[in-house]
Amino acid sequence: MTKQQEEEISVSWLKGILKGKPNAGSEIDENHSATTDHAPAEHESHASHKKFDDEQTIDLGSIGSTIKGWLGKDHSKDDVDRITFNPRAAWRTLVKYNALIFILIAICFSAYLRAQPWIMPITDNWAADTLHNNIKGQIAGQLQRQYPNLPSEKRNELIDVEFKNYLKQAGPQLDEQIKAQSEYFKSRYRTPEGEHMLLDIDSYAYYRETWNFVTYGHLGNTLVNGTPWDTFVLAPLGIPPGDNMHIHLGAWLYKLWHTFDPNVTVLTAMFWLPFLIALIAPIPAFFIGRKFAGPIGGFFAALYIAINPAMLARTSAGVPDTDVYSIVFPLLVIWAYLEAFDAPTRRRQYIWAGLAGLFSGLYAWGWSGWWHVLIIIVAGTGTYVVLRAALSLRKEPKRTLETIKTQCLILATYLTSSIAFVTALRDFQFVIESIKQPFAFILIQQAAHDTLWPNVYTTVAELNTVDFNGILGSIGGWTYVIIAFFGIIFAMTKKDEHGWYDFKFGLMLLFWIAATMYASTKGVRFLMLLSIPIAICISSFVGNLCEFAGAWLKRTMDVPAGKHILAVILFVMLIFSNLWPAAKGTSTQNIPLINDAWWNTLVEIDAKANPDAIITSWWDFGHWFKAIAKRPVTFDGGTQNTPVAHWVGKILMTSDEAEAMGILRMLNCGSNRAAELIDTQLNKDTDKTVDILYRIFKLSKDASRAELVRSGITNPDHILEYTHCNPPQSFVIASDDMIGKGGVWAHFGSWNFTRAQLYVETKNMTRAQAVEYAVSSIGLSPDVAPRLVDELRSQRDDRSINTWISPWPGYAGATQCKRSSEMVRCQNGVEINMSTFEVNDVNGAHAIKRFIYIKDGVLLTKPYNTSINDLDGLLLPSATDDYTMIFAQYPLGSGLFTRMFYLEGAGLQYFDKFSDKTGVTGTRVITYVVDWRGNSTNYPYGGAANVTAALRKKNATNAS
Repeated sequence: MTKQQEEEISVSWLKGILKGKPNAGSEIDENHSATTDHAPAEHESHASHKKFDDEQTIDLGSIGSTIKGWLGKDHSKDDVDRITFNPRAAWRTLVKYNALIFILIAICFSAYLRAQPWIMPITDNWAADTLHNNIKGQIAGQLQRQYPNLPSEKRNELIDVEFKNYLKQAGPQLDEQIKAQSEYFKSRYRTPEGEHMLLDIDSYAYYRETWNFVTYGHLGNTLVNGTPWDTFVLAPLGIPPGDNMHIHLGAWLYKLWHTFDPNVTVLTAMFWLPFLIALIAPIPAFFIGRKFAGPIGGFFAALYIAINPAMLARTSAGVPDTDVYSIVFPLLVIWAYLEAFDAPTRRRQYIWAGLAGLFSGLYAWGWSGWWHVLIIIVAGTGTYVVLRAALSLRKEPKRTLETIKTQCLILATYLTSSIAFVTALRDFQFVIESIKQPFAFILIQQAAHDTLWPNVYTTVAELNTVDFNGILGSIGGWTYVIIAFFGIIFAMTKKDEHGWYDFKFGLMLLFWIAATMYASTKGVRFLMLLSIPIAICISSFVGNLCEFAGAWLKRTMDVPAGKHILAVILFVMLIFSNLWPAAKGTSTQNIPLINDAWWNTLVEIDAKANPDAIITSWWDFGHWFKAIAKRPVTFDGGTQNTPVAHWVGKILMTSDEAEAMGILRMLNCGSNRAAELIDTQLNKDTDKTVDILYRIFKLSKDASRAELVRSGITNPDHILEYTHCNPPQSFVIASDDMIGKGGVWAHFGSWNFTRAQLYVETKNMTRAQAVEYAVSSIGLSPDVAPRLVDELRSQRDDRSINTWISPWPGYAGATQCKRSSEMVRCQNGVEINMSTFEVNDVNGAHAIKRFIYIKDGVLLTKPYNTSINDLDGLLLPSATDDYTMIFAQYPLGSGLFTRMFYLEGAGLQYFDKFSDKTGVTGTRVITYVVDWRGNSTNYPYGGAANVTAALRKKNATNAS
């Protein structure tokens, strides 16, 4: 084949790809049939007569035989057959099956990235760093002994030289050590049975619900009067379990897999479920992109969906959350909806619109936020109808009315089928609730609920607000913003068969991007939804860029089509190149949040706890507790936005152990039921309800009954069933992650219901009305009321209002200290006299609000009223002259969590240490079992005569 012929083949093929012609390049057979030995005539005939229906059909049946046509036999003189490559046949195949090939490429990228959590390659880096640092440490130690006076700069140079020499000598032996160390790290993220742990938190909720469904044959873990019930949530009351497509898909996958592998578990099946679902996403992305910009545009849309870093972390293997549906189903809905407009008959239009409705129904079954796609479609189509009427009705009334009729019929079919399928898969009440959700979504960051209880969603990590720079980063930077802008322009200026600008989908893209950008300001989890319209904009940009660049270069420079199209493709690939490292980094570093410390802790609870035991901790890991410890929890990631958040926050922060026990007993007897009953009798006076409960927490049952009667509560014994019952076995967990979350749980624990009431009830009042309400309804004094009203009205947003209602006391870090005689001097300038227990800074002023320390095994607190700050200082006991001082904002320094985690439970009367485990990354998890009688004897640092001896014995044990 000559060079000219090859260039003509390339040009023909690329033109065919650009225009989406499956048989492009078949004319080459006619022009160059004399130069090819293996061009079957029947294939040419088939190619010239077959109709490619709507550019959607992919002929899979003849791929195998076609690939064989790429290869021929070259008979050399020695009669040995050699396989040769037929480029013309390959070109024809690539053109004919461009859709399949492009989709498969995108799916392969998606599969590679999303399978990384199974491989955990990051542990190879950990292992190499660990061993390399160990070797460098040994070299440094040897040099220090040999050359103690060597300057540090010279010593570092020698360390590098010796380290490189060691690597050359060690060779494969070191590689084996790294491999073994990496495998050790991997094992700490697997169960004792060798199964991979799931990566995040919510995934364990779906794993447990699927396990229940597979094990019991129904949702929930029990039946109450024949109705499924989940007793593990908001224990001990429980709630009806939610039905979700995710549970059924997980169960189907497990059962199908189990028929081939009887040893497979639900955990493994759920690990791979999101991986399989995510592989679907590039398919509709390709067809949407191809519709607007040909196969090249479709390919880049599919590729962007496959490798976008914002999607990867939430749709990889090991993350069986419902986020993957937020990618797959919007694409399927939009694809089917757009196909309806291109369908040649009214019947097919209805079928495609109905299919879009089916996808919406399935989406609603998988995620309650399904309605955003429906709103985008309604807004885009509705705006198009209005604009089309305004632009064309007078000029071409007949064609305009027919177009509007088609738009309205397709939209009506979609809406009707969506409601029907959502009702069938959920229920009609769910449709009604979905209508309300957009309005509720606007208030998702509101400081307090109308019930006065705090809004926990303001502190949920995935609902953290994102600024414009964060949104920009998730897209890929300004480059992609510019690409998206031009992509929308191209989509808006596309013409239909009548020569009209068909800008309906361009409008949808505008609404889509605007809606998801707004949603992202309400929660970082919604950033990945923005990736879908951006992907389509990219496809529009790429395809149209190829077309416009080709026309311009041909007209001005007579550049061959093949060269300019290849140049454009390479240019776009260069733009994409910055996404790949980010995607690779995200996927390879995606490891389980849970580890061996947590897993072993919860397995031990499962093995030793009573069947009805209840676990209490902050809500974040509640799903882990239910799934692995197989025990009920006070609250979790599905019930965090409930009054329980205040009660648990108060337990963790209070210095009054008796108060903490009274709250914990109420939660273990009936969750928040007592508050609900009292609040009903008081006509929804939440502030007074909470005040009554705090008055009875430390009282006996009889004294509490009398107090309830004095407070005007009828039938007090019914209330006492939920506050003073004989509670079940109870566990409380304190873990190191809760240190960083201290500001959150302490914020809700110190919630000021009086201020919350002033905020909720006076939003729409004038200042005078608000002051009057504060005095007459809340009971504030005439002096205090105006000041609080003015403070409230000066707050600029919900975040500042949240802070005004309740502070965010947290832990302020630690400092190392050294004892010399009776003085302990810390690195931050704080000095402690161990004889008088006076704490001062370098200027002699009191550095802290309270000094908290252990003396003779007893926790003591010394306040300083002249302190200029609100910090507590906790001096951790030590058997040596080295001390650590923990700083925390008042009142956390002596709070229950501080005593449980930092002080080993010292002096607590109601808590016995159950387990204390440390994980591979240093994670520490301490579990206490509650002694409801108050007979615990926690003296981890000994008594008056043996504090130092006990510490030294403990240190010696730890060292061994």
